Amino acid sequence: MTFVGIGDTPITLSGHAVGQIAELLEHCEAFLRHASPNTRAELLGFLDQQPARPDAGWLIDMLGFDALFLHAKLAVAAEAAAGQESS
Repeated sequence: MTFVGIGDTPITLSGHAVGQIAELLEHCEAFLRHASPNTRAELLGFLDQQPARPDAGWLIDMLGFDALFLHAKLAVAAEAAAGQESS
């Protein structure tokens, strides 16, 4: 699978690698979504030190949305491969 990276540079990853990244994002999202108040406070402290100062809810949502995006890309690639095999 090829994605456009920083500076419009194409990046090619195997479907396996994309699946692993999606799974990692899902685990991070689930952990942070159900984190203890102390862990949430640490996350907020960390985010407050970042230049863009993202919101914790936004960060957690983006982890989930990016995982869904990668799973959708994998599904499209699988359908395209199945279509090529049947041709």
